[in-house]
Amino acid sequence: MKFPILSSLGVKVLYLKNRLKKSSKKTIENIAKAEKTSIDDDAVSLIAFLGDGSFRDTQGYLEQVLSLTKNKSITRDEVESLTGAPSHKLVIDYIESILDKEVERGIEALKKANNKNTDMKLFARLIMNYMRNAMLVSFSSSIKEGLEEELGDDQAKEIEALGSHPHAKELPRMLRRLIEAYEEIKYAHISSLPLELALVDVIGQDK
Repeated sequence: MKFPILSSLGVKVLYLKNRLKKSSKKTIENIAKAEKTSIDDDAVSLIAFLGDGSFRDTQGYLEQVLSLTKNKSITRDEVESLTGAPSHKLVIDYIESILDKEVERGIEALKKANNKNTDMKLFARLIMNYMRNAMLVSFSSSIKEGLEEELGDDQAKEIEALGSHPHAKELPRMLRRLIEAYEEIKYAHISSLPLELALVDVIGQDK
């Protein structure tokens, strides 16, 4: 399978964005340490993801968490609760439902996300980010080396498991459909509908 070659400018933009996210993670850890608060790797990764390479946005999310928490040890679950970020479990349930060809499980994940008033564009971004990493792992074993540093040990193992799934080689096709769904969310009267359709479309094509 051949992938289009990114332009030189595109490569530089992606490289810069990744560098900014790594710097953001270090900033998060340093600020938390100054506040005498410990923060686990998954929580750091989520805050950095929410900040999307912007130091100002990243610090804003971190300050929100630090100002609202009553704990001196912050987990991903708490960051999700305090920022309104989508549930990690629901993200994984949606991805696994596609790989396992279980429509009902994916619909249930979306239903639960809807009940929590989840931002579906952010939900889709998290799904695509996870699926992208799983796709890269499935095609290149060298990618695994940087996952722990980028995402933490637990998430790295989770992504490696997705990348070794029997249907992992279909991830590029799945991602293309999810990219379309992501763009459709802003026009949908029911925000979860594009992700529901993507789920049914992808699994339906395999039956």
